[in-house]
Amino acid sequence: KGVIHKNQAANRKSKLARQVNKMGA
Repeated sequence: KGVIHKNQAANRKSKLARQVNKMGA
């Protein structure tokens, strides 16, 4: 269960980072 939770958090961070990169921040 802990691994899945960690994976979800990583995915969220990845998506956030991608959005920021797209904005060029």
